[in-house]
Amino acid sequence: MAYGEIGIALGVLILVLFIVQISLHLGIYGRISSFRLMERKQIREKEPAISVVVPLFAEDSAYLDSSLVNLLTQDYKEFEVVLVYVGNSDDFFADVKSLQRLYPNLSPVHIDYTPHYPVSTKIALNVGIKSAKHDFVIITSSDAIPSSDRWLSLLAKGFLYGDVVLGYCGVARQSGFKNFIFREYQFSNSVAWLSSAIRRRTYAASRNALGFSKELYFGNRGFSHLNMNVGEDDLFVQQIASRDNVSVVLSPRATCTERTWGGWSWWWRKIKTQHTTHKYYP
Repeated sequence: MAYGEIGIALGVLILVLFIVQISLHLGIYGRISSFRLMERKQIREKEPAISVVVPLFAEDSAYLDSSLVNLLTQDYKEFEVVLVYVGNSDDFFADVKSLQRLYPNLSPVHIDYTPHYPVSTKIALNVGIKSAKHDFVIITSSDAIPSSDRWLSLLAKGFLYGDVVLGYCGVARQSGFKNFIFREYQFSNSVAWLSSAIRRRTYAASRNALGFSKELYFGNRGFSHLNMNVGEDDLFVQQIASRDNVSVVLSPRATCTERTWGGWSWWWRKIKTQHTTHKYYP
C-alpha cells in the first residue's frame, strides 16, 4: 500500500496472472493426469497386426545388437519390423538380413544413397510403409529406445479406439544440467500437444511413436510435404487427425527415450529445424 495506486495495480496484475497460469495447468495440462483411453468409444474388437517402420541412415552395428533386438522381441502376438537401411554398405545390409534367421518378423529394405539424390526421412518412411504387409503402421526412429517389452502392445491398444495413435518419447536421462534442460524442454513441449490431442484438437505428434492405418496414409497421399526435411510427424498428423479418430496412449510402459547426439549447438539446431514447420500449424 506504500506505493499507492501503482502498487495496488501491480498486486492485482500479479494475482490475475497467477490465476490464469493455475487455470491453464489445471484445466488444460491437468487433463493428462485424469485421461483414460478406455473411456473412449471402442471401434475394434481386438488389436490388429502391426508393422513397425524404422529408417536407419548409418552403419550402426550397436543398434542392431541392442535397440533393434528390443523391437523384434516385443511382447505382441503379430507384428513385423520394417528396417529401411539408407546407405551403400552391402556388408552391413547382409548383417541386417542375417538377423532374419533369428527373427523372422524382421523385414529389411535397402535404399542406395547417392549425393545426387539425397534420401530424406520421409522418403525412407514412404518406402517402408509401402513395403509393410500389415494394415496398421507405427513409425519410430533408430534413436528411440522403448521403455519396456510392452511398448508395442500398449500402443497397439490405441487402435481399438482410433485410426491414429500418439505416444510419448522423452530424452534419455544422463548426468548434468544440460541433459536436464533437454529433458524438461521435451517434456513441456510434449505436454502441450498431448493435452491438445486429449481435447480432440490434435496438431502434433512424436515421430518416435506415431501410429496410423495405411488407409489413412494412402488416402492422404502419404507424407506430402516432401520439400521439407522435417514434419513427417506433426504436419502429417494434422492432415489425418479428426476429433474422433485419435488415441493418446499415456502408459509409462508405452513410452520411449531418444538418444542425444551433441551439446547445446546440436540441440539448438534441432529446435530451429523443428520450428520451421510452425508456420504451417492451424
